Amino acid sequence: MGQGITNPAEPFFKDGQWGWDGTLWRKLPIVWGYSDRYAEVETALDVAAGDPILTFSTVPEGEIWVMQSLAGRSYQANVTSIRLVAATTAGDVTLKEDVPVAALRTVDWSGALVLKKDDYLEVRFYGCLLHDNVYAEACGYKMKVAE
Repeated sequence: MGQGITNPAEPFFKDGQWGWDGTLWRKLPIVWGYSDRYAEVETALDVAAGDPILTFSTVPEGEIWVMQSLAGRSYQANVTSIRLVAATTAGDVTLKEDVPVAALRTVDWSGALVLKKDDYLEVRFYGCLLHDNVYAEACGYKMKVAE
């Protein structure tokens, strides 16, 4: 077996990413640390007829967010569909879609979904009537990436 990395002065060494294990220098695993709860509510009141989208915050650099639930509801109108979406840098992922959806019925998803930098969640409503009110909520937790 080789000696691995032996000179910590080499340019590919970066603080926090390499460490001495007692015999040789090795690349350390990524260290994750819980930093906070995540809970966000988005609403749109008195929407125009059509297909409103409620968009949640974007994951910042240096964090990942673990989403555990996402839900959407239309208050006044029966809608054609409600789609729960993870908008990721690799493309949109539909977590759940119900069609048709009666007024006041919640469409919800629960699980574990990891979002990274620049990813976010959306709830898309299709077929809203004029003056409808729509609501969405997301919950999970945030983790900082140790550098």
